[in-house]
Amino acid sequence: MPLESGNETRTHLWTVRLLGGFDVFNRDDQRPRFRSKSCRSLFAYLLLHPGKEISRFRLEETFWPESDADRQAQNLRRAIADLRDVLEEGVDRGTVIATRRDVVSCRHEVVDLDTAQFLGLSERGLKSADEDVLSEAVSAYRGPLLSAVDHDWVYPYRLEYEERFGQCVEMLCSFRIEAGQAKEAVRCARSA
Repeated sequence: MPLESGNETRTHLWTVRLLGGFDVFNRDDQRPRFRSKSCRSLFAYLLLHPGKEISRFRLEETFWPESDADRQAQNLRRAIADLRDVLEEGVDRGTVIATRRDVVSCRHEVVDLDTAQFLGLSERGLKSADEDVLSEAVSAYRGPLLSAVDHDWVYPYRLEYEERFGQCVEMLCSFRIEAGQAKEAVRCARSA
């Protein structure tokens, strides 16, 4: 899926939808088969930290808190290997999942991510009080973040996105009421 940025065109290897569920597909519209729920969740967690390297210790404690340190490290190594097997087939190792000695990250430039789109639109719309951009942001929000994932680490992120969505809806409704479009304001509020 080409993305134009200035004069540069990039092609994303993966498209990921975290809002309203969890859907991952490549340029050929094929969906990968993750080997475990932990593997899928680890990928989602890395995606929610754009441009950040996450310590292995933090990942181990987040995903395998009941295991001893050796087992945690083994589980993380296995999950990273599984992610690479699924997401980096046919491309160089490290193209999607980057690792260094004590840190792991996802290379976001190869992933088209709906949360990034929503955050960008909502930030722009709220800062500029632009009704059209706010309307795009509200449309981009397809539902609660990772609605099918039931892990403790998800809830603060989910709440953050729900609050941002609520701010967009509230401002958009205010614009519609000020413009004398009460029915449209009610329809917008109900969609939230």
